[in-house]
Order: sequence, then C-alpha cells, then structure tokens
Amino acid sequence: MSYAQIEGDNLSRLWFNLLVQVVTGNNVGFYNPSLYSRRLYGYTEGIRFDKGIFDQDFIRYSGYNFDHKLSSLRKTYFGAKVEKQFIILENIVRDLQPRQARGLVSFSEPAFNKSDRLKCLDSLFIQKVTMTEYEALLIFRNTEIWPKLFMDFYFMYELLARLSKQRVKCNMFSCFLTSCFINMHQAPLAAMMLTKYGITSWNTQFITMLHKWHEKYGDPDIVETLTYLSIKRVVQRTHEIMEEDNIDVPTLLG
Repeated sequence: MSYAQIEGDNLSRLWFNLLVQVVTGNNVGFYNPSLYSRRLYGYTEGIRFDKGIFDQDFIRYSGYNFDHKLSSLRKTYFGAKVEKQFIILENIVRDLQPRQARGLVSFSEPAFNKSDRLKCLDSLFIQKVTMTEYEALLIFRNTEIWPKLFMDFYFMYELLARLSKQRVKCNMFSCFLTSCFINMHQAPLAAMMLTKYGITSWNTQFITMLHKWHEKYGDPDIVETLTYLSIKRVVQRTHEIMEEDNIDVPTLLG
C-alpha cells in the first residue's frame, strides 16, 4: 500500500474527505470485523472548524452527545502531564523561532505489556514559519475515522485556539494517520450519512463490510440477543434510522 494525501477547506471538511477516501479509495484493507486504511496524510489551511456543515447529520448518525463526548476526550487526552506540556508550549510559542525545530506535546504513554492501552492520539508538533505564524502537525497511532475522528479534530481545534492568545496564528493544520478504521457494526451509519452528500460508490472492502453487517445484524430481532451494550446501542439505532429513512443495506449497496 502507498499513502494517500487528502485536502480539506477546513477541519470538518478534511474529516469528511478522509472518511470518503477510506470507503471509496484504494489504500484500504479488510480484516474482519473492521475496515482499515494505513498512511493517510491530510491538511487544511488555517485552523477553522465549520461545525454547522455536518452538525445535524453527524449527531444523528453517530449518536454522539456532542458536549459529553468532547468532555470525555478532554479527560482522556488532557491529563496532568499533557496539560503541563501544553502550558509550557503556550508560554514559549511566541518566542520560538523558525530555525528552531518545534514545540511538541505528547499525548500518549508507552506500552510495557499487552494489557497497556495506547491512546490513538500520539503527538502534536508545532513548527514556526514566522515569528507570528506556525504549522501544526497531529500524529495518530490508530484511530476510528467514523465517527470518533470528527470529535478528535474538534478537540484539537479547541486546544489550538488557546495559542491565538499568544499572538500567533496557525497557517496550516495537517495530520498523519498511521492507521485508521471503521468497525463493522458502524458501517451502515457511515454509509447512510455519506449518501446524503452524494457518495454512493464504495470500494470492495466497504461493500464486503456492509454485506457482513447485513448477514449478522440485518434482522431487527437480533438486537435483543446482543450482549455487548455499545454494539447493541449502535445496531438498534441503525435499524431505527433505516426505518425512519425507509432504507436498508441492499439499497445502500445499490
């Protein structure tokens, strides 16, 4: 596999375009029960987030409580060690010079055994372009591109907004996803949202995952037999939205 380079007008559009790449592009694999893609690079000028573009549809199909999820991400990513790093960065970012390499915030802890869980968000690099402008590069180890990455981007938008108080401006935001994935039980929700924006042609791997969802969860009665609550909630909401929109997986497959 090679790598894919994706551009967006702002952070929300960048997320959308990355998602489209994963479900329609060729830099993708399938390992049951997840579709995955490796080495995705995305960028956008500045650090703008147009939450209104996808807000209504994203909330409906993701099932997220936006404020609750954002609060959860703050707790997960922004512990005492990370906060200390970011405060130092805030204090020095105006004085960093372009010839100096970077400011760095590391979000993740090393893993020492199989039970240690790595955070999907690895690190943030700040590279000065001029004394008043910088570029931000965000590195992900492995992240759920649908639906979680949308919220990760908003968390980062909120975080980088703090640097503007130091009289510096972000002129480019970029991210490198070493690996990203969509879980099978989430697949029809992503497909239903994308069809609202005219995306209806899927790659072979996403088609395979939709078929497998239909085989495993296509009968609405299956919901009552599911014991893993997070999957049960998603599958139940999927059937509810399908009924509301009068759509099913065979229709999504065309």
